[in-house]
Amino acid sequence: MSQRVSFALGLAFCAALSAPAEAQRQSCDFENYGPGQYFGAGTANEIGFFGGGVRLTCDGGTVIVADSAVRTVMSNRLDFINNVRYTDSLRTLTSQVLQYLGQDRLVVATGDVMLTDRKTGSTLRGPFLSYYLKTDTRQEEILQMPQGRPRAVLIRRVAADTLRRDTTLVDANMIEIIGENRFVGRGQVEITRGAARAFGNEVQYAEQSNILRLTGTARVVTEEYTLRGDTVIAEGTEGDEFRELQSLGTAMLESQELNVTGTGIRIYLEEGEVNRLIALGDTAADSRRAIALSPDFRLEADSIDALAPARLLDEVHAVGSARGERLVPDSIASHRPELIRYDWVRGDTIIARFTDPPPPATPADTAGPDRVLKSLDAMGVTGRPASSLYRMRDGEGENAGWAVNYMIARRIAVQLVDGEVTTVEADEAVHGLYLRPPEGRSTGAASGTPPRGTGRR
Repeated sequence: MSQRVSFALGLAFCAALSAPAEAQRQSCDFENYGPGQYFGAGTANEIGFFGGGVRLTCDGGTVIVADSAVRTVMSNRLDFINNVRYTDSLRTLTSQVLQYLGQDRLVVATGDVMLTDRKTGSTLRGPFLSYYLKTDTRQEEILQMPQGRPRAVLIRRVAADTLRRDTTLVDANMIEIIGENRFVGRGQVEITRGAARAFGNEVQYAEQSNILRLTGTARVVTEEYTLRGDTVIAEGTEGDEFRELQSLGTAMLESQELNVTGTGIRIYLEEGEVNRLIALGDTAADSRRAIALSPDFRLEADSIDALAPARLLDEVHAVGSARGERLVPDSIASHRPELIRYDWVRGDTIIARFTDPPPPATPADTAGPDRVLKSLDAMGVTGRPASSLYRMRDGEGENAGWAVNYMIARRIAVQLVDGEVTTVEADEAVHGLYLRPPEGRSTGAASGTPPRGTGRR
């Protein structure tokens, strides 16, 4: 049995997965291959039941097939039941039930719903889908998967002349697509992109700019680092890796070589690896300054800029009331006054440089940090000179006591070898104090060779 019917029919994907398609009136042929039953035939209340397999073919290549269908004339409603497959030139939708509610301009699919973009291969999958078509009062199309923990696989073409794609997986308690370029996931959001995973309470994705915005206890996790913040913004690149990450609010980066905190952190990546990091603090709140912490060094300032080409920490620049502290513990450090507990430098700007650690003394020694502090360069400004405090041996030999050297100058440069101060140089307006404890007492610094200090006026 075959009959030709005409009714308003609209189904569309979204710009995050494909190009937009406007709902429109289409002329369609409806065929069923089994018995049909009609109630109120020829009236406005007509309801038709069709079994044995049905097929709807519309202008423009749209095809819907199912095991059976129900058509309700008054409400302009079609129900396709069991093994439903919708296909047009842009997308494919499969489900167990597909309903078109003409009065509400609403399409509802239930039962293992899979929506696929035929051009890119992007998919959206879940147990339930609602698609609200654009109307005079609804300015944008809205697609929702509000339950059952749906998953979106967003596949983006890298270049028009290649077969390369980048892929982003999004799992959430609810997924919503609004208009042409707004993808939203809410509730226990989990994102996988290449080797990176991201988490948050909500994610927004813009396909054109390839930017993810995570909010609500957000974090990005890789094998090399973890980035946390109230909001994390991730910018993609060609391929599956992120190009840039930005953390806002309570920002924190955790890695083996360097931990960083601040009110904002921006990370620049190359082939998935960090090669530069900028951290900002709140200049109005000392408790929220930018802080960089390595295994043997702590640096704080208004802003911090860390350079790590080829994955190796090279330089850290601290600007604005900067303070650097060398964290070399010893047995009585906790008993000394805080001012002389560790070696430190202060200045308007501090540059810390790092190098490879010395080889282990024996093969049985455990591995140390990947990079160790090599030098510190502190610069002051007019009215606020640089200052430093470092401990040094008061004499020759391992049994010699320790003294404390305090210095202020326009510029102070400290050189270290194997974690010990070896040379301290100061330029312009040099002043200082040399504090030597009484006989038989020590300030308790770790052992090492005596440093050489020079001052030039």
